[in-house]
Amino acid sequence: MNGIPLRVAVPALKHVRMLRRYTLSTELDCPAGGYHNASRVLCTVPEGGQRPGRDDDWPHDDPNWPAACGCGYQFGPSDRWQRADHPVYRLPDGAEFTFSRSLGLVAPPGTMIRIPWFDDFASGRGESWCVALPDGGDWITTQKASSGGHWTVTGTPPLITVTPSIWNNRPNGWHGWIRDGYLTG
Repeated sequence: MNGIPLRVAVPALKHVRMLRRYTLSTELDCPAGGYHNASRVLCTVPEGGQRPGRDDDWPHDDPNWPAACGCGYQFGPSDRWQRADHPVYRLPDGAEFTFSRSLGLVAPPGTMIRIPWFDDFASGRGESWCVALPDGGDWITTQKASSGGHWTVTGTPPLITVTPSIWNNRPNGWHGWIRDGYLTG
């Protein structure tokens, strides 16, 4: 079969603690990414040592906070402060990645992770899995389609088949299929 094989990544039983500074997303004035944003890894914590949520609960005098955006903008006291603990996942080949925001931006295309927190939105459609797509985006097996309804997903991860096709980030994003455990497009 031609295409990109799907593969399941499993929790690595650790989290990466990050400190993030950013401006409000409505301030679209940064040429590097729409709004000023910078993160720094603080440490790795074992499973059970992570703090829930993404909060402004870390001392602001810690020198590890990012001072500036990649474009040179210097963060001020009124800009946002965020401490977050992001889960680390391990691929079958042993490679690891930290999941924050979009799976497609941090993991190779075809990577699948189980996201039990999305089951609450799945309306009884089964287990929710997030799949990294070739365009850097991601797709969730139980999410609603933009045209209404849901996709039909058969098989057991990673050997799933999905109908109809997936068109991520129309009109310029990835358009293709998942058939017998492969992304094809």
